[in-house]
Amino acid sequence: HGLGSFVFGYDGPLAPRMPRDTAVALVDVAGGGRVTGVRLLLGRLDGSGEPVRAHPERAALVAEIVARGSTGWGAPGRLEGDTLHFELS
Repeated sequence: HGLGSFVFGYDGPLAPRMPRDTAVALVDVAGGGRVTGVRLLLGRLDGSGEPVRAHPERAALVAEIVARGSTGWGAPGRLEGDTLHFELS
């Protein structure tokens, strides 16, 4: 399942304006199927459209963008390296 409108390997005329940020979702599930935590491993798409881990400055910027876009959803994120952690109760 996709995490958004990411376009992999697009080399058309709009390529310079396409965001190259990406993420892999890691979901922690307890007994009974209850989700207890969610992490986003932040990355960028390289020139070939392959995902690579985000460097610290880019990870901080993407974490800020995610925080602004998810205000009021109840699970603030905590950035550790290139991974954005969401603790759920």
